[in-house]
Amino acid sequence: MEVIDLTNLPISDDEGGSVSHEELENAVYGMTEARLRKVVIRLADRIPAFRRALVKEAIVVSGKKRKAVPRWDICANCEEEYDVSDEREEEVLMQILSQKVV
Repeated sequence: MEVIDLTNLPISDDEGGSVSHEELENAVYGMTEARLRKVVIRLADRIPAFRRALVKEAIVVSGKKRKAVPRWDICANCEEEYDVSDEREEEVLMQILSQKVV
């Protein structure tokens, strides 16, 4: 079976032109965080498949009450972003112990 790499194919825009992956990436990196958030929420509201994918990336269901919570958080000890659905007990314990030793 032959695999075809489609990642660098141009993307058609509404005016009939095309935009490469790199051009789109540059535009996204050039946006403010606030504008990017608005675009993401607007796309999630308009495109069900995008919403489902975003939910998988951004939300986890936690606890016995099955409460939806943000998937990503910042560690209070090391200030690094982490996935709350990952088990981190040992890593966090090591951070706390290393701070107390100093």
